[in-house]
Amino acid sequence: MRARLDRQGASHPAGSGAASSSAAPRSGAGSTASRGSSSSRGPSGASSSAGSGSGSSEAPSASSLTGSSPGSSEAPSASTPSTRGESPSAPAPSESSSASDPTTGLQSPPAPTGGVESPSAPDPTGGVESPSAAPLQTGIDSGTNMSLDLQGSAQLGARLVRIEFPIATTTPAEMERVIGGYAAEGIRVLPLAGFYGTLPTPSQARSLAGWAQEFGPGGTFWADHPGGQEAIQSIEFGNETSYGYQYGDGAGAASYRERAENYARRLQEAAEAIAAAGVHVGLLAQADDWTGDWVNGMYAAVPDLSRYVAGWTIHPYHDWRSRLEDLLDQTAAHGDTTIPIDITEFGLPTDGGHCLEGVEEENACMPYNEAASLLRSAVSEIRQLLGSRLGMFILYQVRDQADTGTSASSERYYGALQHELQPKGEFTSAVEELLAE
Repeated sequence: MRARLDRQGASHPAGSGAASSSAAPRSGAGSTASRGSSSSRGPSGASSSAGSGSGSSEAPSASSLTGSSPGSSEAPSASTPSTRGESPSAPAPSESSSASDPTTGLQSPPAPTGGVESPSAPDPTGGVESPSAAPLQTGIDSGTNMSLDLQGSAQLGARLVRIEFPIATTTPAEMERVIGGYAAEGIRVLPLAGFYGTLPTPSQARSLAGWAQEFGPGGTFWADHPGGQEAIQSIEFGNETSYGYQYGDGAGAASYRERAENYARRLQEAAEAIAAAGVHVGLLAQADDWTGDWVNGMYAAVPDLSRYVAGWTIHPYHDWRSRLEDLLDQTAAHGDTTIPIDITEFGLPTDGGHCLEGVEEENACMPYNEAASLLRSAVSEIRQLLGSRLGMFILYQVRDQADTGTSASSERYYGALQHELQPKGEFTSAVEELLAE
């Protein structure tokens, strides 16, 4: 379930009267179900493709995005109830690594900064490569249902999917079927390392080096499997950890500041472990909090944080312009004006004109053609705002979590396709246009 953040209020869990949060958690990156992820995670959740089958009519469970049974018929759930791109809750206002930094020993981040494949030369001071020459990468939140989720992603023409895997329990061996299956269809996976409602331990953070060694450029998995050109380029570190709904707090609270600081420390440890392994795989860090408390807390704990970040992630389902501007201003205040901005969840709820509950800004009874027009307009305006800083634009999600007309929950109808992969008219066409870029 996704939690919605009021710019002047606390975060509201999905389903509460406050904002229409997704019934299913969107925080997982691996499942298509939720908006935050392609699985059941709401737009603010990580993609849920990794854990559950996307398409289930049940509300995605938090664990489904990250670990639901791959072949499940249920819509991918987000491993963390995300709040579809809502601002964090706050009180009212190839294989060879580049040279190591002599002061920290950290190798420059992988060439694909922010998931970008052909980055420009590395920045000697921060290790983050300039996004100026990098093409925009478009993709969709999908899931681990290797029939419907994979088929739907291929049907839409996706070349990048976001899927959540729980950092505490996932081993590289458990990821092989998913990453290999998508690669066989010419689709690269952006793994979301999920840790809903908690933070990873130092050892769990460092374990991401194993994911990078196995599936990154020149990784051991590709020695015996085809599809090495689809090696992972980035790992998203957590889903909506800067939102309060997973932790029961918000900006201004001591626990919120402490979480931001510890999040930055864990990210640094993960980045250093990946760099030490000599693999070019970048880490995407969360920077979604209009108050600035989250970004300030991260930099307070790790002053040179920019060195370890390949992209800043955000889920701007609502108030996207002000939230993106806040992100730009907050990171610029700490010296960053070049790291890519990666939108890893963005979407619109539509069930072909059926009226839905919990719709926050759009028409609650939106037909497919209206959703298509809004999507095209938003994408165009966001590109104008961010320019070359926009590294990824990932839509939430591959397919609906329920059959058309069977639920009033808006969270179930963010799919680019219907539950059983039927096209959603002009809306599906608009998604296919974006994914074809």
